[in-house]
Amino acid sequence: MSGFMSKTFAKYLRLGLTPRPVRGNWRGGEDMYSLWHGSIQYCIDDWGDYENDSNPTYLLECINMRSVIIERNNKIVAEVFSYLQERLSTDIWVRVNGGSQLNCTFGDSTGPLAHLLMDFIDRESFDSAIERVKGFITDIDCSHIEYQEKFMLMITSVDSSEIFKYYTNPDIDVVLLQ
Repeated sequence: MSGFMSKTFAKYLRLGLTPRPVRGNWRGGEDMYSLWHGSIQYCIDDWGDYENDSNPTYLLECINMRSVIIERNNKIVAEVFSYLQERLSTDIWVRVNGGSQLNCTFGDSTGPLAHLLMDFIDRESFDSAIERVKGFITDIDCSHIEYQEKFMLMITSVDSSEIFKYYTNPDIDVVLLQ
């Protein structure tokens, strides 16, 4: 964590938020702060951007994404969070990521365990993302790509796949590494 005497910490306070140290942080999370919601340790990590160039864009985007995820998908995030806590008996963090698609990363002191890809902020964001992909892929027919109702949980390693091999949720497709 970059510290309580940093510009980033002061920015959170000016925004009316009270960040806390991340429980179970990993060595790559030195710029992460946790903003708890109930029993879930949601984290924001701007990778030091605000500290280095005072540009709050990504920081504000992640704070907004956290609010949207809590509003729309907190129940599913809480389920995955609880599943991990039960199996690992350690502190779990949920890092909110920016972008047009709602997504977060679950991790512990060893690092990221899985990425949960959720719905897009709105239908226009989905359509825009598809158009960008179509621009890169000119030799493949993309007309069959449709808006997905299910979320995707992408596991980050073979070891993490062992943790998730019995996880089931009708609203989530789990992608295990073999």
